[in-house]
Amino acid sequence: MAVRKKAARRRSKREPLSASARRKFMDLIESGDPSKCWDWQGSVMRGDYPVFYGDGKQMPAARILYRLYYKNYLGSDWVIRHSCNSNLCMNPNHIYADKRSDASKETQIARRQETIGENHPQAQLKTEDVKRIRRLVNEGVPQKTLAKEYGVSKAHISNIVHRKTWTHI
Repeated sequence: MAVRKKAARRRSKREPLSASARRKFMDLIESGDPSKCWDWQGSVMRGDYPVFYGDGKQMPAARILYRLYYKNYLGSDWVIRHSCNSNLCMNPNHIYADKRSDASKETQIARRQETIGENHPQAQLKTEDVKRIRRLVNEGVPQKTLAKEYGVSKAHISNIVHRKTWTHI
């Protein structure tokens, strides 16, 4: 007589974690006020991205949280965004799914706005300097003179005057 092994219950694709892993996952979230961020107490990857080691594999914690609370499986073309802009936040009220292409465009725009003009880490001039340079060149002051005055190259002054750089002003 053949011995039949008891079939192990398999999780469906909709269930991101086993019951024991789910308990461990939830224990790593410091929950509290629903309007405030809930801190992740588990492992973090480079760039402050929370990860969870459960059921024998490493998974992004925000994706697990999204699947647990919203019961929705997301493909690889989707990313989890945080309305609070904190990757370490695990409050389900602060997360939402976004198309990877849309999220990438938004991130690029935000970075450009943060690092434009005098906010750029390599900026040598201030906004007022650029306005003054353009005004003085229009009044006939040589670009070479202005380059010496501001400690930049003549090419840099030329790019400012011809609006190849500092185009937002």
